[in-house]
Amino acid sequence: MNTVSKKYTVNENDIQLEIKTLNENGEGVGFYQNYKLSVEKTLPGEEVIVRYLPQQPRKNRIQLQTIVKKSPFRIDPPCPYFSDCGGCQLQHVSYPTQLEFKKQFVQQLLSQYPSLRGIKVDDVVPMPGETHFRNKTQLPFQSRNQRIVYGLYRKGTHEIIPVEHCLVESRDANRVLEIVKEWAEQYQIPVYEETTHSGLLRYVVVRKGQFTLQIMVIIVCSQVEVPHLKELLQMLKSGITNVKSVIVNYNPARTNRILGTYNQVLWGRSYIEEKLGRVYFRIYPNTFFQANPVQMLRLVDKLFKKAQWKPTDKVLEIYCGVGTIGLLLHPHIQHLLGLDSNVESIQAARQNAELNHLSRAEFQVWDVNSGLPSPFPGNFQPNLIVVDPPRKGLPLKLLQDMTALQPEKIIYISCNPKTLIQNLVEFQQLGYGTQEIFPFDMFPYTAQVECLTILTRHDDKMG
Repeated sequence: MNTVSKKYTVNENDIQLEIKTLNENGEGVGFYQNYKLSVEKTLPGEEVIVRYLPQQPRKNRIQLQTIVKKSPFRIDPPCPYFSDCGGCQLQHVSYPTQLEFKKQFVQQLLSQYPSLRGIKVDDVVPMPGETHFRNKTQLPFQSRNQRIVYGLYRKGTHEIIPVEHCLVESRDANRVLEIVKEWAEQYQIPVYEETTHSGLLRYVVVRKGQFTLQIMVIIVCSQVEVPHLKELLQMLKSGITNVKSVIVNYNPARTNRILGTYNQVLWGRSYIEEKLGRVYFRIYPNTFFQANPVQMLRLVDKLFKKAQWKPTDKVLEIYCGVGTIGLLLHPHIQHLLGLDSNVESIQAARQNAELNHLSRAEFQVWDVNSGLPSPFPGNFQPNLIVVDPPRKGLPLKLLQDMTALQPEKIIYISCNPKTLIQNLVEFQQLGYGTQEIFPFDMFPYTAQVECLTILTRHDDKMG
C-alpha cells in the first residue's frame, strides 16, 4: 500500500477495497473480511483506499481516501458542488453508464428472489437532455457568517452547501432563488434559524409548468406578517417572465416539513396550470405532481401500448393525486374512480376533470393505506387498477384488497424498485405476476429510477 501514491500517507485504519456494484443510494459497494462496505462516489471496477473511523457515527465511519484504479466510465462531474452536495449521486458517471447501472440495479433486486428471476428488465428510457429537468424546486435559506445562503444540505446534516446554480433545477427556479436572496439582503429580512426557532425566511419553493411555462413562487416564512413583500413582488415580476402565482406560505412549526398549511396569495392565482397531451392540470402549493412531466408522458405512452385498453374498461386509480394518469387514460376507458387520502389533491383532481370536460371520472378522499372501500361508491366494479404508491410501496392490506377484486390487470408505477420487487413477491403469492419491467430515468445524475410493470392473473396471458 505504501506504493499507492507519493502524495498519500497510509494510516493503520486504511483498507484497500475493490468496488463490485452500486447500491440503491448510488454508493459503491465492496467487501472486506465478510463485511459489506458502502463508499460514496465510487464505481464498480474501481480499486480504492478507504479509512475506517470507528469514533464516527455508523453512516460516516467509511471515508474514501484515494482511488487507486479508476473506472473507464468515470467522468469529471459537470456540477462544481458535486463533492459536497448530497443532491445528486452519479454525476461522476457518463450518462449511458448511469442508465446501465440503473437497469443492473433492478436486475440485481430481482435476482434475490428465485421466483422472480424470469422477469425481463427493459433498457432504461433516457431523459432527452440531462439538465434542468425538474419542475419543482424547494431549497432552504440560512444565515452564515452574516451572509444569506441557500442550497442543498450536506448529506446527513442540516448544513447548507451554497448553490448558486443547480443543474437539475429549472433555469427559472435558479433565477427566482437569486432574486429572493437579493431581496432578503437588500431589505435585511431575517433568515430562519432552526436551533433557536427564530428568524423569518425558511424556504423558497418554485413550481413550473414545463409545457405551459407558468411559474409559481412560494415564500415559506415562520410568521404571517412579512415586511417588504411589495418590493419582492416587483423584483420577481421584472426579473422572471410567466410568473402567474406568488404565494406566502406560513410554517411556524419546529419541523423539517417544508410547507405549512396556510397559504396567502400575494399576487396572481392560487395555482398554475400544466398541460400533458391534451389535458390541463391545476397545480396548487400543497398538491403532488410528477417532477418530470416529459418522462411521465413517455411512461404513459408505454402504458397505452402495453396495456391494451378497451372502451368498456372501468379503472380504479389508487394514490391518484390530482388525477394525472387517470385523466390521461380517460378517453380510452368507460369510467374512472380515483382514490387518495390528500383532500387538496382530490379537490384539484375534481377541478381537473371539470376543466377538461371529462365527465366519466370521479374522485374520492379515502385512506388507501388502510385498504379499499367496500362497497365502492355507486357499486363501482373495476376491471383494471392503476397504482402509483409512495416510496414505501403498498401495504399488505391494500395489496390484498386489490387482488381480491380480481382485476384483469394491475398497472404498478413505482418510484422505488426495492419496494416494487418486495410487492411483486406478495402479488405472486396472491395469484398475480408480470413478465416485464419498464424502467424510466426520471432523475438523471441521481440513483433513482422509476418503473412501470403490468400484472395479470396467473391463469391469464401476461400483458
